[in-house]
Amino acid sequence: MTRPADVKRLLDRKAAKLTALIDADKLVVDAEQAIVDLINSQRSAYQAALASGWSADELGELGLQRRRRLYHLQKKLAPGNAGGHRNGAKNPDGAPPEIPKLS
Repeated sequence: MTRPADVKRLLDRKAAKLTALIDADKLVVDAEQAIVDLINSQRSAYQAALASGWSADELGELGLQRRRRLYHLQKKLAPGNAGGHRNGAKNPDGAPPEIPKLS
């Protein structure tokens, strides 16, 4: 027969593992947001360098390129993004195109 102390220990271990998983996931999300912010600031600085007279070739010779946005992270980190389309399954773009028949 299990004792209440054993049950409590088991539940505490499970709770600790779940807490560690949640904490790690939060750190990953924070790091992804930091990467998106850094890329956006690098893109702004690159654009400012172009506006001040540098050419893209000159910046390229220095090893500087405009970073590409990480769109999968921007969509994921967007506020209020629940995933999927706003109108759910009623996406008109997902419907097959209607081709009129010629008589």
